[in-house]
Amino acid sequence: MNTQTLLRLAHSDPKIKRTFGGVFTSDMLPEKRGHYQSFIVNTDSSMSTGQHWQAIFCDNNQNCVFFCSYGTYPIEIIKKFLERNSIRMDWNSLILQHPKTTSCGLFCLYFLWHMNRGLTIERLRERNVCENE
Repeated sequence: MNTQTLLRLAHSDPKIKRTFGGVFTSDMLPEKRGHYQSFIVNTDSSMSTGQHWQAIFCDNNQNCVFFCSYGTYPIEIIKKFLERNSIRMDWNSLILQHPKTTSCGLFCLYFLWHMNRGLTIERLRERNVCENE
């Protein structure tokens, strides 16, 4: 899934659109998140073709949740963004995406859909999505 498709889908949901700061490569994340609460980030740099989509959601209390459909911890450049822009960080450690699929962008949108409706990351952790993918 490419940047334009992710942008179009994120903007098609009114609740995501209201908080959405955009789609970025890891090296192009803004220094400060400003009033935006959600982002989709590719683990590759702007000089590469793209590798894996991940997402960030920050609430009004500066608590941020990092989401990776493979359950990985954020890479260093994304971790630094989170440290600059939050007072507390949580992350998804559960593998939701089957390793042989390319649906990480859809999982990011699924995560942002949940978070923008006041649902918690725990709700995603309760489901065995990988089994059904």
